[in-house]
Amino acid sequence: MLSPTTIAYQINSLIFKLFGQHDIQAQFSQNLVTRSIWIPPSEKQVKVNVDIAFIIRNCDGDFLLAGTDCCRVASAEEAECKGLLLAVKTGICQCLDDVVFETDNKNAANYLAGIPASLS
Repeated sequence: MLSPTTIAYQINSLIFKLFGQHDIQAQFSQNLVTRSIWIPPSEKQVKVNVDIAFIIRNCDGDFLLAGTDCCRVASAEEAECKGLLLAVKTGICQCLDDVVFETDNKNAANYLAGIPASLS
């Protein structure tokens, strides 16, 4: 089993691939939000809502894709980080380029935005 920190590091590497040579932390912090009510992304963007599974919708709220994985985890935080990792990998495979990630996992969101976080 991987620690949430290791999974977050893998996500960070994939985000680098997704956004190229830009300032990854600034880009991710602009494109990652935490909310309890779904708010559509801007026009031409897609939003990826992530928990243990993920769902991708366009700016009109239309369903585009969803996914999850089956694996063993040691904590809910690890499961949510794995869901985020799968969502990022799927976004890369689908060639998504203007993406907003939404998660309720504050520690993972902070870590990926370059804010000190306590991932266990």
